This record gives sequence, C-alpha cells and structure tokens, in this order.
Amino acid sequence: MDAEAFRNFERAAHERVAGGYHDFFEPMTGGAIMALLDAARVRAGCRVLDVASGPGGVAAAAAERGASRVIGADLSSRMVALAATLQAGAPPPPGLPAGPAVFRFSDETELLALLSAAGLEDVAASEVTWVHRVPSSEAWWHGGLGSLARASASILGQAPTMQRRICAAFDRLVEPYAAEGGFRVPCAARVASGRKP
Repeated sequence: MDAEAFRNFERAAHERVAGGYHDFFEPMTGGAIMALLDAARVRAGCRVLDVASGPGGVAAAAAERGASRVIGADLSSRMVALAATLQAGAPPPPGLPAGPAVFRFSDETELLALLSAAGLEDVAASEVTWVHRVPSSEAWWHGGLGSLARASASILGQAPTMQRRICAAFDRLVEPYAAEGGFRVPCAARVASGRKP
C-alpha cells in the first residue's frame, strides 16, 4: 500500500464531502459516541485527543463531560473548520470580536500565574463542584440566552433557521443530564486567592 497516496486521497476526499459528512453521516454514527467515551473512561478533568475528529462530535461530547482539555485532529482542514463551530455548523456572526480562550483560567497553573503576575503572594486555588437543578430544557435555553453575553450574541446573531438548528443541537447535548423533575447540571469552579504584599 502506498501510504502517502492513501493519505492524500483521504484528505482530498474529506475536503470535498465535509458538509455532507457533517449533515448525514455524523448523526448516523452519533449513537456510538457515549459508548466510545465510556470505553475511554472520559470524565471530568481528563485530557482527550480525538484523532480523525471529523466535524468534532466526539470532541464536543468529551468537552460536555467536563474534560479539561480536548484536542481534535483531522487530515481535512474543512473538517477542522466544521469542528470549530457549534454542533449546528454555525459560523460566528459578523461583528462578534474574537475573544480569549473561554476555559483558559480553568487550568490551575494559568490561574495561579495570573495572580502571581498581578503581584499577589501565597496564591492558592481549589476546585468547588455542585449540582444545579433546572426545571426544563426550555428554561435552560432561555436562561442562557438571557444571561450569557458572548454565547447569546453568537446565537442571536444567526438567521432564524440556524437558531432553530442550534436549539435542536442544544436539546441533544443536555439530554444526558435529564432527571426526574428537570435536569441536574454538574457545575465546577476554581476559587483562587492571594495576599497583597
């Protein structure tokens, strides 16, 4: 087998079919994602490398489980671009400025370095976890739209058809957290402190 020829074919072919793969084939294979993550023992705080990530369904699901760092790699640049959007395939709306990495300071080393750089001493950080109850997926959806500045701007800046696709993707993502009487949402935060010299 000519490995280089095969790799070049795969790259070119997946560049061509990325959109159709995202719309048709990934939902077909999506039923295996949870079993795959279970087999890999993906849980909160772990690091995940998703090789041949495609449009990023496995990587997104790993992040939803609370993996502290998720990297997706794929031969196709179009697949990587799709993986970088919302599961619904929505690009950032025009006028939304690029921002810093959302979870940068979830990393304890980064957080403590920030406090130390600000001149604080005896810096420390700890993780706090809790479960928040939400009565319905609608309450969760509208609550987010009404309180999360960047996420709501990303969604409300889309056309109505895309907003509905994003909402449908949201409903799929939150389903694992369904419980009697609504949803149980696992939450985590880092509490950091320091002393001014």
